[in-house]
Amino acid sequence: MRGVCKRWKSLIQSSYFSYLRRLNAPNKPYFLFHLTVGRTEHLVTFDPVLEKWCRIPLPYMPPGLDASLVASAGGLLCFRVRKMGIVSYLICNPVTKCCRELPPPLHYRSTYRSPCMQALVVDPNKNTYKLVVAGYSTGRDPTTEVYSSINNSWKLVGNLPLKGDSKATLFQPYSGKPFCNGNLYCRAFLPPSVIVYSVEEEVWVQLKAPINSSVLTPYLVEHHGHVLMVGGLRKAGRKEFSPDSFCIWELDHKEMQWKEVARMPEDMRKLFLQRNVFSKFRSIGKGDLIYFTSASAASSVVMYDFSLNLWKLLPECKLKVGRHHLASLVGHQLVWDRVFIFEPSLDAAI
Repeated sequence: MRGVCKRWKSLIQSSYFSYLRRLNAPNKPYFLFHLTVGRTEHLVTFDPVLEKWCRIPLPYMPPGLDASLVASAGGLLCFRVRKMGIVSYLICNPVTKCCRELPPPLHYRSTYRSPCMQALVVDPNKNTYKLVVAGYSTGRDPTTEVYSSINNSWKLVGNLPLKGDSKATLFQPYSGKPFCNGNLYCRAFLPPSVIVYSVEEEVWVQLKAPINSSVLTPYLVEHHGHVLMVGGLRKAGRKEFSPDSFCIWELDHKEMQWKEVARMPEDMRKLFLQRNVFSKFRSIGKGDLIYFTSASAASSVVMYDFSLNLWKLLPECKLKVGRHHLASLVGHQLVWDRVFIFEPSLDAAI
């Protein structure tokens, strides 16, 4: 529409149009994955309203940059870029095709180690955002630093809550971090628990809400102001890694316990396990939608809609990469470990 004439372009870019669109936009986040086929990068998303797969053009990047998608929020994508041994970040809005390279971090600027947590927090009312980076995947570095789009600078803030032999830096490195009521929620491995970062107070807190050892590959998602945990459930005493069921639990902040709110139907569970390798299981979600996927997710993604209490197997992705359908690319041909929630936005500023 912007390409028709100057009048149409001015209407689309007006603040009033953006305001009306925010009021009427369907609250159904897209499922987005970043994959590598050979040496080629691709962004592919599923539109739950139109129920179709589509490709998102990668943003323009200066030559010589090695980029990986690490975070998504409020219509913005965040890429971690590496060049000449120095790390920086690139923020882009794929709808408006606007990009901005951030200054290098103060602490996490080496290409030799990757942070465990890289989360983007967007304030749509003020059109500002923050990028939170914390903890190396190896070692016991508790440092946290935050970039603010208001100041265009980085700031070292409160350290991770590491105690004794706790390895709270081991998060879900390439999936969504739920932002709920001003806090970022992250999963720690040892002991299995949840740690919370307050964006306003700039401090970390470890919740006293233990995760049962029978829960396999738990992931955290946000659901209308509530924190949910999604994962496989294995019966007590079983050593097999394959789950007996897939469940969704809600965090009860008063009792500090996880309470089951939904469970995948048995026939859907069997179909999902037949088409996927559970060791590569991923789950992301926001609002009413939760997606289940894995390394072969191009051929099998299960979606749960809270508003309808509906479990659904998404249609097969038939987009092509060269001469191949994405659904046919498995194993060494497909690198699939970065899945995110994407909310297209015309007015998300970089």
